[in-house]
This record gives sequence, structure tokens and C-alpha cells, in this order.
Amino acid sequence: MMLGGAWVTQGTETLKYYRNWFRPNFYQHAGFRIVSNYQ
Repeated sequence: MMLGGAWVTQGTETLKYYRNWFRPNFYQHAGFRIVSNYQ
């Protein structure tokens, strides 16, 4: 996933070379989300 764009980038920012400034904060958006039903 580090080779391509992320869901937080759009347009020309999805180029794999554009997000170098974003890498230190990338892992806060990567990973699994656990959802449970509250009903």
C-alpha cells in the first residue's frame, strides 16, 4: 500500500511519489477497523 495512493489523497496527489511528506502520519490511517452492532 505504500507504493500507491491512499484514500486520503486525491487527484495528482495519488501519485506514489507525492506522498513522501505524508509518510510519518500514514500509519494512523492504515490498519483494521473493528465495528460492532450496538442494537
